[in-house]
Amino acid sequence: MFKFRLERLLQLKISQENQVKLELAATRMKINTLQEEIKFAEGSLSDLYKTMLQSSSRGITGVQINQWFVYIDLQKTYLKELYRQLDQLKKNEEDLKEQYLAARRDRKVLQNLRTRRFKRYIFEQDRINRLYLDEVALRKVVRGEG
Repeated sequence: MFKFRLERLLQLKISQENQVKLELAATRMKINTLQEEIKFAEGSLSDLYKTMLQSSSRGITGVQINQWFVYIDLQKTYLKELYRQLDQLKKNEEDLKEQYLAARRDRKVLQNLRTRRFKRYIFEQDRINRLYLDEVALRKVVRGEG
């Protein structure tokens, strides 16, 4: 019976690859969510500018204008933070991609090794069976049965 001595290592590599794949998928979901949040925040900032311009045409005080600018600055700061988080997530995604490719490469190497060893095992079993059949045939010829 064929037994691959590195089977546990292969199973570990498969497990690591799947774990990294799940982490990569989670990171991509976070990136998509963050991108949607950025779009919403940019839309809110645009709406703020429009509302401020409309309010200023109706006549507002300097204090109110200052409050609008503070609110707009806060929104810009929030957007910068979102972009920083997005950059960090994209770097994390790249690292995870590299880890995934390395894990996949290691797994494929071990699977190819297992396949080669299995083929060699099959060849050896076939050779042993042929030797046995040759020996049985030789005994029959020697006995005069064949």
